Amino acid sequence: MERVCQTDANVFTPALLSDPNMHIYGRWAGNGIDAGCIVNRSPEAVGISNIFNLAGTPQAFRDAISLATIAFSRDVPLVGYDSGAALDEMTKLGFRSVGKLRIWLSDDGS
Repeated sequence: MERVCQTDANVFTPALLSDPNMHIYGRWAGNGIDAGCIVNRSPEAVGISNIFNLAGTPQAFRDAISLATIAFSRDVPLVGYDSGAALDEMTKLGFRSVGKLRIWLSDDGS
């Protein structure tokens, strides 16, 4: 599945964690979390990202879609930004590629 990169950066800020439009899911198994995803809601779409499953099974993708559907109404499109094997799994579940992801940065690099 995906490569995990550890960081000391404070990625999950209090503002992010208290945002009602941002849900971070993890599945507890044994002594730790073995699968999870992030689901976020904007006025135009519900986004699924950071899907992982340490066992490497595709069930995590189906679970992420279910969580997104339960957490936020389906009155807007369900979207993601995957590549490689993850994109293959999402395509099998009915998603389609609409192009490459572009990331815009301000002139100061932030």
